[in-house]
Amino acid sequence: MGEQNQAFYSESSITIWSWGEDILVRFQENKQGALVIFSSSCKLSTQFIDWGKNKINAQNFLRPYKLANTFYYKFLPIKDK
Repeated sequence: MGEQNQAFYSESSITIWSWGEDILVRFQENKQGALVIFSSSCKLSTQFIDWGKNKINAQNFLRPYKLANTFYYKFLPIKDK
């Protein structure tokens, strides 16, 4: 089975708390099924506090899967490169 990767990009709108977020969802096929990588980051690089918006975006994305009890997930911090 060859590995196939797909990605979807979205943006959240500007709010009183944020200038918006860039949202990227990547799917990577592997031997166990599929790995889903979700990232949400502040649109402005000068915005160093996200006020919890990125975590809320992740929770909103995962909510239908959690309700369906279809997979295991874990929040992992992304280390700066």
